[in-house]
Amino acid sequence: MAAYIGGAEKLDYEHVNSLERCLFCIERGVEAVDLADVQLGVKGAEKIAKVVAKNNTLLGLRLSGNKISDSGAKSLAHALYSNLTLVELFVSNNLIGKSGAKALAEALERNETLVKLGISRNYIGNEGAEYFVSVLRNNKTLNFLKLSHNNITASKAWELVQELKRNETIIYLGLDGVEDADETLKDKLKINLKKNNDLNLEKEKQLKDEFEKILTKGTKGPWRRSKLMVIGQGRAGKTALVRTLLNLPFKPDLKSTILCDITEVNSYKNGWRDRKRDLDRLDFTTTLAVRAAIARESSLEKFSSTATETRKKPVTKQQPETVPVAAPIEKENIQEETAYAAGKNDAPSESTPSVTIAEDGPSIPVNLLALPPKERAKARAKMAEERRKKRRKKGEVNPFLDRERIDGMLKQQLHKKAKNRVTDLSYFIWDLGGQDVFYTIHHLFMTDYGVYYLVFDMRHLLAEETLKQESIEYLFYWLNTVRLHTTSAPILLVGTFLDQVGRESLSQVNEVLMDTIKRSGTNQVVDNLEEKLSFFPLDNSNGEGIEIIREITHTISEKQVHVNKMVSIRWVKCLDDILSQKSEGWLPLNKVKEIAKDCEIVSTTEVSTMLALFHDLGVIFHLTATHALENIVTTNPAWMIEAVGKVIRDEKFHMFDMEEIQKDSLEEEVRRMFARGIVTIDLLLHLWGKNSEYNFLMDLMRRSMLLSDWNFGSNENAYLIPSLVGKGASCDALEKIKHPNNIRAKCVFDFSERFLPTGVYERLVCLLVARSGKFQDSEEPILKSKSCKVSFGEDIAVFLECEKDQLSLAITKEEEASKYLSMLLAMLQKIQFDAMSSALKWYIRLWNDGDYLAYEEAKRKQVWPWFNQAGDTVITGNATLEDLKTADLETFLGSLK
Repeated sequence: MAAYIGGAEKLDYEHVNSLERCLFCIERGVEAVDLADVQLGVKGAEKIAKVVAKNNTLLGLRLSGNKISDSGAKSLAHALYSNLTLVELFVSNNLIGKSGAKALAEALERNETLVKLGISRNYIGNEGAEYFVSVLRNNKTLNFLKLSHNNITASKAWELVQELKRNETIIYLGLDGVEDADETLKDKLKINLKKNNDLNLEKEKQLKDEFEKILTKGTKGPWRRSKLMVIGQGRAGKTALVRTLLNLPFKPDLKSTILCDITEVNSYKNGWRDRKRDLDRLDFTTTLAVRAAIARESSLEKFSSTATETRKKPVTKQQPETVPVAAPIEKENIQEETAYAAGKNDAPSESTPSVTIAEDGPSIPVNLLALPPKERAKARAKMAEERRKKRRKKGEVNPFLDRERIDGMLKQQLHKKAKNRVTDLSYFIWDLGGQDVFYTIHHLFMTDYGVYYLVFDMRHLLAEETLKQESIEYLFYWLNTVRLHTTSAPILLVGTFLDQVGRESLSQVNEVLMDTIKRSGTNQVVDNLEEKLSFFPLDNSNGEGIEIIREITHTISEKQVHVNKMVSIRWVKCLDDILSQKSEGWLPLNKVKEIAKDCEIVSTTEVSTMLALFHDLGVIFHLTATHALENIVTTNPAWMIEAVGKVIRDEKFHMFDMEEIQKDSLEEEVRRMFARGIVTIDLLLHLWGKNSEYNFLMDLMRRSMLLSDWNFGSNENAYLIPSLVGKGASCDALEKIKHPNNIRAKCVFDFSERFLPTGVYERLVCLLVARSGKFQDSEEPILKSKSCKVSFGEDIAVFLECEKDQLSLAITKEEEASKYLSMLLAMLQKIQFDAMSSALKWYIRLWNDGDYLAYEEAKRKQVWPWFNQAGDTVITGNATLEDLKTADLETFLGSLK
């Protein structure tokens, strides 16, 4: 007895005749493999299951007639817990009994990808069939189940058939060979399966119709994406953690990450998968459109069921019948979207001024120009949207997507392929290199959005005091660095090497962490409530502990506002079009605006808001601190990071291919780069290539204060990279430059109330050297890892030293002390605005007669040499410090006296 209503696309199976050939095909990426009647046995099934568990390409597997028995079935069931691609599995005629059936049925309670299961001609009996009653009750993806010839009686078959009343997905249930089956049972099976088939066809039609409407008209859908930042000390196991999250095999000899690796991940109930390895990868537009369509479909279903219930209720005179109206498709609300730029909220501010729209077009309030800039931008954006609506009504605006593309998407049934992903989350995982040399640039990547994994090696917290304190300081540094850029993003502390530490030592590790967290002052650390710890222990070698990390990440992300933000599909279509451009990895802002215009995004404010959102979420990279940086949109952050990582790298772990270096006779240039931080144009051209990428990367590093011109002596076409100074293997990191004892013009910038992050001193050196190069008679700067001497002409030199949370400044010419103090203040403000999220806090103390005075007290007393001049500003012309915050580097340096 069998009934099959409806059908499905057939897979192209490759028939093989040996275990070795089967494994080869699976690992090669063959879509479907048929290995039947070769007497695999338990051992062969175990080998196949081990490969299938980690595979990301196999769709179909037939293993009929191989005597795998219950043990082999259990191995395959275990593989279904982690495999995320298999849609068909056939294991008929394999001597499988009730325990094998139980294992497969329990796996289907969790697996969300398997669509077809054939387990006929085995010996599962009524006890084994009972487990599949539960599958019919709980599984929402299986639509084909073949249980024929399994010693199942009619009474148990009736239970399976009756369960189809509640099940809405099964369209085939094979029950041939049921003992004492009568026509009533067969007829009931056909009726229930026809019900499911009709229901699925109707749902598919609804989904298809809504999908088409959304693509035609444009609307909003839930973003459902987040950003995971993996941070911590070098060699702590960060990259191994990412591999464990993705169910990839453990590699004990992984290479250290250079600067940063970016991986886009789709998460599923039974695991996470690298999107590059995901089958049927869908663009952002399609996925968002399907999510919006299903949300609309669900609202229609609720309306239908609610209306039915309402009609059943008796209507009284006191309480007339009311029928709720189905939720309309959510239209774009530009005012809401521009609110993101103003305050990163998901709703417009109550103080947003209303804008009256007249019948013949938007009217501009008389006091519009008097509004604050952010409110004025919102008002203008609202008027632009009203104009766009009127143009659309008159037929002056092109459809959101052309008809040909919509028809193509429907023909490919993309709405069906994406449907199973609507409840899933996607993540952009940023794995930041842990070596100190990279810390200067990490600030550019850190945002409010997402979740931070702070990874540490638990062995170090249990080691001798020196190593223990070093590890604690790294933890303290990262906790403060995250807090510098965001006070809302959650932090998960992940302790690695659980296999070598043992659970008996976790309480000791926890005590150390609790003290460090308290000292940092952060309240963003997520507790491990299940294990009553402040961190999450993990063994990357076998994955112990990864499930709870995945679960808590999913739970936290589900609640974050940006994950559930309703994003305009026009924005997402624009994003897809931007990412599809054939460019080196970046586009000029004007080109992006042209693409946006084609998606009916014409407001400059809306374009800026859209780019800010996608930057914060890690999809693109777009800095806006200066006008020059704002004009560049990096469409492939991984490309940019890889390019910058060719220059900023740790000599101990990331040496160049010296054979290639020697071919161009650049050995001396490489040595000088790592020894002194000075790089030549020849070496940069070798690393980046002689094309437009070179100019872009030079501009990016200059304007991010990662590189400055080195205009001293005979060094033509040379540049300084301050983060490399003193980091080479031959350098003494503790060596310092001391100023003469007789200097009286000295002061201290104290950051201890919060902390002084890596990157501030290095950027100050970058600006000081660039400024020094403007003076014709300047001596060549003397630079060490944390101290330097930089001259400005023949008779003035500045000594700068960085120690813990303090910067010390000494100026050789007392008459110029006020001027150079102001210059350093301007530079700090520039760094604060451009790279440190405006979150630095410092106090200035000025030297006076053997002691340091607070800045305000020294100013009140007009202490010489700091306040003896008419005005203590260093800025020329009409420019203000606020103006220079957003100025490009050349303008900034040129505006200093």
